[in-house]
Amino acid sequence: MSEFTSNRAISGGNITDEGGYEVNVRGICWRTDRTPTVNDIITTDGRGTGSFTSIMINLMPDTKYYVRAYATNNNGTAYGKEVSFTTGTLKPEDMLPIYRDIIRYSYSIDASLTHEANVFPAIYNYSFGANDINVAGLWNRCYDLILDADAVLYLMDTDGYLAQNVKDGIKAEAYYYIAYAYYVLLNYFGEVPLLPQEPFSSPRAPRDAIEHAILVACDEAYGRAGTETSVVNRYEILQLKARIMLGHGDYVETIECLQEIINSGKYTLGNPSWGTDAISQGIDVSLLGSFPSGFFKGNLVYPMRYAETELLYAEALLGMWNTVAAIERVNMFYTTQGMAEVLPPSATTAEIQAEIAKLWNSQLNKEGHTFSHLKRAGVFLNTLEQYGAQPRHELLPIPVTAIETNPYLTQNFGW
Repeated sequence: MSEFTSNRAISGGNITDEGGYEVNVRGICWRTDRTPTVNDIITTDGRGTGSFTSIMINLMPDTKYYVRAYATNNNGTAYGKEVSFTTGTLKPEDMLPIYRDIIRYSYSIDASLTHEANVFPAIYNYSFGANDINVAGLWNRCYDLILDADAVLYLMDTDGYLAQNVKDGIKAEAYYYIAYAYYVLLNYFGEVPLLPQEPFSSPRAPRDAIEHAILVACDEAYGRAGTETSVVNRYEILQLKARIMLGHGDYVETIECLQEIINSGKYTLGNPSWGTDAISQGIDVSLLGSFPSGFFKGNLVYPMRYAETELLYAEALLGMWNTVAAIERVNMFYTTQGMAEVLPPSATTAEIQAEIAKLWNSQLNKEGHTFSHLKRAGVFLNTLEQYGAQPRHELLPIPVTAIETNPYLTQNFGW
């Protein structure tokens, strides 16, 4: 064992003698009892002689595991020396760096795809492929976060020492992280494997099933989250839920979610100029927790922006043909800055949609979620074709490493 944490470990082996026949499968096997075999959990790590590295995932915290290397050829299966190790204790705060990484990665990829910033050159120029390390990085970070959050939920269900209100707060964060990670996966990769099934040996889940999992996790988080100072609060959860509801045309529930945020009185629209701090960005500082403030917009790690709340609200109002209210929300972006209204009462649906699109670009420039808006509005290709975007770019490719590991995964259209 070269490295292990609370829920994953790195091991491997070295095949020096094939025993008369070529080794066609090699890897490691493990379980919580002695003498693991290939009938237990295994990895497959190539063939032939030589050293190899194996990654064990989805382990339980504070658990002792027994591991052996194996090699299989026409003579049968041979095993290496048995070793054991005990995983560490997973602390809820251990999830936060992965959560920040997902926000940074998704924001940067979003900015590059929507041609707002040259963050990842290959993505910015639409020259990336299924081997791109940034594409794989986003995929891996999302599943890492889901696995860690699942482990935290298990710890909270078995803990007999923490006060219930403390456990509820921790579980609210874990459920929200699960929902957020699946939202990112769905937005960028489409239909993906769902946990608790093994993500490396499961087929894609239908879109409806993933959206259902996101909404269930949001509801679990909302029921436990507070409305005051927290890394995750109810308003963040409601905004994520609203994105899903708006995506499949449930305008009534979208509006209900967003009205709770708006009516809280905790947020106001700010000036979206470069380099402004959290307060002038219209971000409630009680949401920030340990997240840094005052960053330039290309480096933001904020989980929520009030400007997006208002733009989602305007979209939902327009979806219900309430053009009067939609015009009012759009004009508010200008009147709060002392500027004149841009839409007259007689504005058409097309004119309102165009102004909403303009506000997405000006208010949320380089901040993520513009990618999902362009797809939701059906204007992704029309907007970005001039920069090299093709129909296949509405989804990222499934990383080659994921397909090689999971035989049930198929590649996205065009890749």
